[in-house]
Amino acid sequence: MVIKEFDVTPSFKLVTRVRTENKEIERFDELSIKVINDQKEYLVFEDFAIEGYQALSNQVKRAINGELTLSPELFPHGIGYEWSCYFHRLMNEELDANEEDLTDDYLLWSASRNIRNSTWIYCVDETIYLEISPQYLWEEIEEPEKTTFQTFDYFIENYAQLEIITFSKNEGKKLLLELSDTLKTLAI
Repeated sequence: MVIKEFDVTPSFKLVTRVRTENKEIERFDELSIKVINDQKEYLVFEDFAIEGYQALSNQVKRAINGELTLSPELFPHGIGYEWSCYFHRLMNEELDANEEDLTDDYLLWSASRNIRNSTWIYCVDETIYLEISPQYLWEEIEEPEKTTFQTFDYFIENYAQLEIITFSKNEGKKLLLELSDTLKTLAI
């Protein structure tokens, strides 16, 4: 097991764990990433090492370069809320013909079988935001395990972001350098 910690701010860090028998991390080793902010901890990613590190690096770089800037008025309830509404309409064939997913550019990691939340990165002014949002679980064909069913209307009426973390572009640049160093060490 290889564990790396990326301290982004005094209260926010990313902890990565790679399951490997080697000292070197290989591109297709299994990586898990947890976000820790103050005392709260969220599992946000489980997949190949190259995918997790590269996606995070790419999105942080885009945020620093001003490519993920948005106005808070665009998503007044948060990006996760807007995506949940869009996806619900998509799954129920209620989309207008010209309707686009306005949240797509900001997605860092989407929910998976084991992770029932999505992670987003965006910029407002000079501040980078990392948003962790719940995902409505009952749009999928498979029934989620160990959960009590709730209607979409109930979910959306009671929707609350799990966490919104802010950090500066300078802190983002420091993270980007650490990620770049990590990506360079991945064995092929």
